[in-house]
Formats: sequence, C-alpha cells, structure tokens
Amino acid sequence: MVHRPARTLWAGLILLVFAVLAVDLAPARAQTGGRGGAFDPFTVSGVAVDKTAQSAAAARADAIAEGQRLALQRLIKRLAAKPAADRISVTTARATELVRDFEIAEEKSSGVRYIAKLNVRFKPDAVRAMLRAEGATFAEAASRPLVVVPVYEGGGAPVLWDDANPWRDAWNAKLPRDGLVPMILPAGDPSDMSTVKAEQARDGDSAKLKALAAKYNAGGTLVAVAKVDAGGEVQVTSTRLGTTGAPQTVVERFKPSPGESREALLQRAADSVATQIEERWKQDNLLRAGGSEQALEADVPFGSLREWVEIRNRLGRVTQIRRSDLRAVSKRDARVVLHYVGDEAQLSQALAQLDLRLDTQGETRILRLATPLPPPSPAPQ
Repeated sequence: MVHRPARTLWAGLILLVFAVLAVDLAPARAQTGGRGGAFDPFTVSGVAVDKTAQSAAAARADAIAEGQRLALQRLIKRLAAKPAADRISVTTARATELVRDFEIAEEKSSGVRYIAKLNVRFKPDAVRAMLRAEGATFAEAASRPLVVVPVYEGGGAPVLWDDANPWRDAWNAKLPRDGLVPMILPAGDPSDMSTVKAEQARDGDSAKLKALAAKYNAGGTLVAVAKVDAGGEVQVTSTRLGTTGAPQTVVERFKPSPGESREALLQRAADSVATQIEERWKQDNLLRAGGSEQALEADVPFGSLREWVEIRNRLGRVTQIRRSDLRAVSKRDARVVLHYVGDEAQLSQALAQLDLRLDTQGETRILRLATPLPPPSPAPQ
C-alpha cells in the first residue's frame, strides 16, 4: 500500500471538486420573472387577465390565451428596438407557438367569469428567431437597477422626500416597469433623508448619490428634476449617474394637453423619461440581425472554491453567453472560452451588470469578480 501525505490527498480532493463543478460551466438560467432574484429577460410576470364566457372553463381558456398574447406584446416591447417593436404583429397563435410554459397566480373564478395573473416563460431561441425573421434588432442584457431620485421644483425650495411631492407620486404610479432597466423608487425613510437631501440631489452630489445607490444595491441613480413654470409646462432634467463613466443628462419639456391635469402631465413625463432610459440601454446593447457568434478565451483567477462557484453561477446568468467551455482548472485559476453574441464591449457591459470585470493584459483576457465576496457567515454552533 502506498501512503500519501494528507496534504497531497487534500489537494487532490480539491481538484476533483473543481473538475466536478466544471463539467457544466453555464448552468440553467434562472427561471423567475421577478426582479427579486435573477432576472430572466424571456419571462413576463404579472399579466392580468379578466374574461367572461358561457362557463368558467371557457372563460379560463380565453383568459389564458389572451394572457399569453399580452405577455408576448410586453416581451417584444421589452427586447426589440423601435420602430420594429411597434410594427410586429402579435397574434394568439404566434404567442402559443413561442410559450414554453406558464404559471397562474391570484386565480379567481365564478360561474362565467375568470380572473387571474399569469407568469409566462417563452422559448428564448424561438423568440430570437422570430425577431430576426421580422428584421428586428433587439437586446437581452439587463441593466443593474437604477434608483430614481425625483426632485420637484414648483416655485419654492426643491423637495424630494417631503409628502407634498407630486413628481415622486407620478413615479410611484409608473413603477415598477417591465423593461431591461429595473428602476427603484426609494422608500423615503429617515435613512434616505439623511443620505441625500433635495439640494444635493439636484446639484449632482456624486458621493451622496452613490451612497444612496449602494444602500439599494443598485448600479446607479437617475436624478430627475421636474421644474414647473407659471404656464404649467414642466421641464425635466434627468441625469443618470452610474458607478463608472460620465453622467448622462437629458433635458425635455412637456406641455399640458387641453384638459390634462397636473397629475396626468407629470405621469406622462415620468413615463417618457423612463422609456428614454430603456431605449438608450437597448441601443447600447443591440444584437444585430444575423450577427454571428463570437468566442473569447479568458483566464479566471479565484481565491477559493466559493469564489469560483460564484463566478460560474454569474456567467450562467449572462444571456448573451450562449455556452462556456472549460479549458483548464487548478486550485487558483481556470481558463474558459465564452461563446457569445454581440461585440466584446457589449459582453463586457453585460458582465459588469453582474459585478464581473473583463480586463485585458497584453493578449490575455482576465475575468474576475469586480467586488470581493463578503466573508461567509460563521457556522452555527
């Protein structure tokens, strides 16, 4: 019998664990459509249906068919760039072909009526094929959340957290949205009030705004300053401030339509600002029709098995990565080949949304966690 030192056996065991974990580097995508967990761009949640028919069973069948059609409408609007998103025909038959499965929530029925909410999952490859057949450019990568900071100037001092902020109320009526850029409206609690004040937000205090974004685990803030003039027009200055890059500012004026209330005007302005943010994100991440698949080889350093597993799981959530091949693995690093669509800049941006950084050192690409993992929780006694 050959006796090996315990250290050699332990090292071999670690390498065996790495090898087992590396068999499938790209795990199954998260299948939840909610923003509380991993976001799946091909899942549409909370589709409300309400149908009446000759029987409860008939009403249910009509509601499910209608819910799938509405879900496909929302999916196309989420992914496809304008004007293609507005011209693509959505029929019940087309939706049925593209649906993978669905679940029913909040179900209620009577003798002839059926009310429910549907969460619908679509077949990613089939949806991509449909969009390409329609000649549509589209995006799949989701942005990290943005914290919306609505500052209102109605003739006096700017207000943000105060109860009398109709601009904040307008955003509250329009969120959450269904696009690739999730937006968060802060709670307005004492902690928020002490983090950033109205004047600081209006003036773009980057340190204060980054602290607010960090509190909500967001990728940045959207400071939207609404200023109402004597004639009732609203000028909105919206500035997106991320953790990296220069701030992006857009100024737009909104004139009230005949009979339109101040509340409705502000809601229209909030919807327009949010839509512009989502469309700019899509334009930056468009996957061109007929675009070919690319391959990129990268070294992946890690300090522990836990860190390697975390990197592996995050890679599995990047929808632009079609598959990942493992070339080599050791106790401290690995070499992977990422097969992806789009260009390398888009891939790097998609990785950054999951806190992964892609660097270049000479001819070598280095993929690592952008932020170190927090220490593991102590084991219970």
